Amino acid sequence: MSSDDHRLEDRSGGVLDLLHRVRKNIGAFYVGRIHPYVSPIFRWSKSHPWITRLVVYPVLALLIYQGVAYGLFLRLYYGQPHPEFWQSQIIAYEELDREAPPEHGKVLFVGSSSIRFWDTLEEDMAPLDVLERGFGGANLSHVTYFANRIVLPYKPRAIVLYAGDNDFIGPQPKSAQEVFDNYVEFVSYVHDYQPEVSIYYIAIKPSTSRWHKWPEMQHTNQLIEEYAEANGTLHYLDIAAPMMGGDGQPRGDLFRPDGLHLNAIGYSIWTQAIKPILMADLGADVRDNQQDAAREISKTLSYFIEMPEDGLALTHGQQGVELKPFPKGIQVLEGTEIENTLALTVRLRNQSRELVGLASELEYFPEVLDEDGKQVWDTYWTLMVSGKGSLFLYEKESLGPKIAKVFFETQQGDEDWQGRLTEPTNVGPLSTGHGVIAGGTGEFSGASGSFEEIGTLTAFTTSGELTASIELRLHLDPTN
Repeated sequence: MSSDDHRLEDRSGGVLDLLHRVRKNIGAFYVGRIHPYVSPIFRWSKSHPWITRLVVYPVLALLIYQGVAYGLFLRLYYGQPHPEFWQSQIIAYEELDREAPPEHGKVLFVGSSSIRFWDTLEEDMAPLDVLERGFGGANLSHVTYFANRIVLPYKPRAIVLYAGDNDFIGPQPKSAQEVFDNYVEFVSYVHDYQPEVSIYYIAIKPSTSRWHKWPEMQHTNQLIEEYAEANGTLHYLDIAAPMMGGDGQPRGDLFRPDGLHLNAIGYSIWTQAIKPILMADLGADVRDNQQDAAREISKTLSYFIEMPEDGLALTHGQQGVELKPFPKGIQVLEGTEIENTLALTVRLRNQSRELVGLASELEYFPEVLDEDGKQVWDTYWTLMVSGKGSLFLYEKESLGPKIAKVFFETQQGDEDWQGRLTEPTNVGPLSTGHGVIAGGTGEFSGASGSFEEIGTLTAFTTSGELTASIELRLHLDPTN
């Protein structure tokens, strides 16, 4: 956890935690801003008790009454909390910035409590250099209201925004169109000052506590997604689909007891949906600037396969499980006797997308589905890197829900699909969902560790032809 996190109020959820944060904020505000002025008055009042009872106490009561009345007025008049309601949290960020000014060019995560409670954000997004500036139960318009203080001063290289969830709640909830209009206002305001900055909008999440509002939230998501697709500096991050269970409802295991805020599992889902896209768009500079250091310290390597152009040969068995020739455009070796198995030989590329070797993949498809009703299969990789050696990998694999949906709907329909979907495909055997580095030869002799397989789909046709990229991200143990 960063030093900023410790100096801001506690970020746990729930009613008791909310009360704790309110008490802590009031206490800090009193000690820093009020105590130096009222302390002499209290000392004087002890020596003049009757004057205190007749004058000081009534005046204090009147001030308190006016403050409460003003807060209620703002709430009732505006329907939603007025932006000034979050003033103390914005001031707290500004004080942090004065004490330790953040460097320009970070990836700024800004928005409501779903950003603020993301305690592992820096760790989850590494090696991207990120800055978190979430506040309270902010509405989307509130982020625009404070953008001149917690967005523009940082001159971020990219902005990741989550807000809009709270806009649908309250005495005067907003419509889907109104929330979308607030999003456009934020984009316009930021681009007036920093026209080249990329803005990534995290879709409004489905939650168990606000499920009754989901149709309107989903409509806003659709409006923003369509708007972003028409603008090269805007991006839409779909975290909603992977948060859904098989019953079409939000997964209850992703939330804290309040059914609204995410727990560690929920944030891991967000990380899997968001990080690969940010790394694909923004990570090149990180890899170029930190490649040598990363290899020495974290021992993380990535290899890539571009489909279908890197496909060399494919063979598969049809018995037991129906496997169409997939992907098309690759030479199919006929006459095989293997069952429920797919074997693929491909070219292998480095982070600069230069050819560095070959890879072979063997997938075995069991006829029995897992306990969740999904098809999970065993995959064995052999990576042969020219001049270095070979690596042997094992993983349990399953299609991500978004990509699986595209495959199913496209094959059942009559229209080809184009877009951009990025999802991890491995689900084990490690508890993190990662695969295992089982060994190697040459420079990789004795290799161990874990790896991720991340697929990015950009096109799929009704006849089974696809355009996709596969990243094999290897986390080698430091001894290798």
